[in-house]
Amino acid sequence: MEEKKINSIVRAVNILRIISEGSNHLSEISQKVQLSKATVHRILKTLEETDLVKQDPINRRYFLGPLIIGLSSSTETAHNFLVFCSNRELLRLR
Repeated sequence: MEEKKINSIVRAVNILRIISEGSNHLSEISQKVQLSKATVHRILKTLEETDLVKQDPINRRYFLGPLIIGLSSSTETAHNFLVFCSNRELLRLR
């Protein structure tokens, strides 16, 4: 049975990915994720409320927020990810 995905989460992740690749204007993000500016704006505002993105008030560009930076720089998270990634290879070598 195929698992159902939650489209709003997929859209938010795609927007975060686009921002991390250097696209940070609303129109550019909207074009790359192929969603309307209104939809992208609503998602960005929600991501901003949760500190996943921040908007520069002067030039209106979006950037990854402090929560993303904190989550990705956690040593425990990095360790767990390395263990997860190496598990398959360790089983193969065994």
